[in-house]
Amino acid sequence: MSVHAQHTTDETTPIQEETVSSQLLLVERQDGVCTITLNRPSRRNALCPELLDELNQELQSLSQGPERRVIVLRGAGEQAFCSGYDLGDLARPEVDVPPEESMEKVVHSIKSYPYPVIAMIYGYAMGGGLGTAMACDLRIAADTAKFCMPPAKLGVIYTTSGLSDFVNAIGLANAKYLFFSGRIIDAQQALRIGLVNEVVPAAELEDYVYALADTMAANAPLSLSGTKTVLNRLACPSELTSAEEEEFTALRTRAFRSRDRKEAMEAFQQHRTPTFLGE
Repeated sequence: MSVHAQHTTDETTPIQEETVSSQLLLVERQDGVCTITLNRPSRRNALCPELLDELNQELQSLSQGPERRVIVLRGAGEQAFCSGYDLGDLARPEVDVPPEESMEKVVHSIKSYPYPVIAMIYGYAMGGGLGTAMACDLRIAADTAKFCMPPAKLGVIYTTSGLSDFVNAIGLANAKYLFFSGRIIDAQQALRIGLVNEVVPAAELEDYVYALADTMAANAPLSLSGTKTVLNRLACPSELTSAEEEEFTALRTRAFRSRDRKEAMEAFQQHRTPTFLGE
């Protein structure tokens, strides 16, 4: 039984608990809170097309269900929330376009989900894993968590909507630092720049997050969903033109098909530092 299942509620109705599992995703529903666990601990919960598709389907199903649910999104174990997109998939020679569609669907499903989504972050949150957390409404991290955005080390360009999430959350200067350097930062630095909302001792993280989730789930559903809709819209006051979208897509595709990106994948597999030539 999870820590959350041990909590009591102020309601007179009995706790309703249901757990559904697949190889890649674990889903636990209890009262007004649903926990979704990325379940690839041997790969530090790295993203892959199948996991992203399952996650998107689960989010869509929950959003259309009759019950109001606050979602807690987490990774299996305490080594990593999510280490990013599985580089083993990206290294396959037949993959010559960035795997944006599945990732964008998940990000959209998180943002359009009617109620709050909380990322509970143990360990590493990197690349697409951190991007997924940034799509969530709140990010609560263990004091041992580590954060990194490594696209520049991999020869790729992150998605436009993903970059926008970082700029909105931490400002242009901090976003540039994260993406240009590719350095790992600790939980306290992440808190200082606004990458996470709160940092909690690792031993207390589950209790803290589920207490917060229970508090939110007890609030008025129409207020929660309406406020989320308005706040998300205010964060994106202007849309890109079709010409800008095409330009940015072309930039991402060019980088993904570049020699530098192939060099980065080979260097990763050979455990060496890549040599970039800008081509």
